[in-house]
Formats: sequence, C-alpha cells, structure tokens
Amino acid sequence: MWDKAKDFLQRAFTIIFLATVIIWFLQSFDTRLNVVSDSADSLLALIGQAKARVASSPASVLPLYNAVSDYVLTDLDLGKLTYLATQAAGMSFSGDMLRVTGQAALGDGNRVELTVDQEALYDLILDVFYDEIPAPAQTGE
Repeated sequence: MWDKAKDFLQRAFTIIFLATVIIWFLQSFDTRLNVVSDSADSLLALIGQAKARVASSPASVLPLYNAVSDYVLTDLDLGKLTYLATQAAGMSFSGDMLRVTGQAALGDGNRVELTVDQEALYDLILDVFYDEIPAPAQTGE
C-alpha cells in the first residue's frame, strides 16, 4: 500500500512540477523567447488575447490560416477552421495530455504528414468520451 502511495505522490509531484514550469515559461517569455518584465507581454497573455479575439470574432483566424496554408497539408477549409477556433476559444486546459499515435513522414513540398493509427484513435476517443455501461443482469426465464 505504501508503494502505491509513494508512486502516486511521485506522479502527482511530477505533473505539478511540469505544469508549474510550463506556466512559469509562458508567463516569463515573449514570442522571441526574451524575458519579459511585464507579464502582459508574455506568451500566456498572448494566448489569452488570441482566445478572446477568436471568441469575439471567429473570422479573426483568417490571417493565421492564410499565413500557414502554404506550409500545412489539411482538408480543413476556412469554414471548418472557423468553427473549430470558436469551439477552442470556449475551452480550457484540463491538464490531461493525450497523444494520437501514427506515423510521421516527410511528404511533398517538405511537409510532414501524419498518418493516424485509426484503431488507436478510435480507442482514445472511447476512453476519453465514453463511460462503459454494464450490461443489464440476466434474469432467469
């Protein structure tokens, strides 16, 4: 039992420590990785401003889409991207880090293409979004 408690505490400490380092980093540096004297100039403030901007005007993702569209291979059109940006603006980070497995390869035009492991993605979606409901008990007839 003590081993389980020790393992739990080590994992909890690791997660708390990593979260603290990430928040410190986002509050302490700007986009050029210079130390900021005012946290209003930090990466964290920039993320907050971007979320607020997208929430108030979903079309604000258009300049970003145009800037990266030559470097990204995607089937998302502007309508889908705007919808996703609106949804993301209303979300908050839970601290859970999920990884989608697959194979990355260098494709046409030096673009990295990720081929997602469909079965692993399906299992991940089931694990995250669904709770198993036990089958009803069989009654004797």
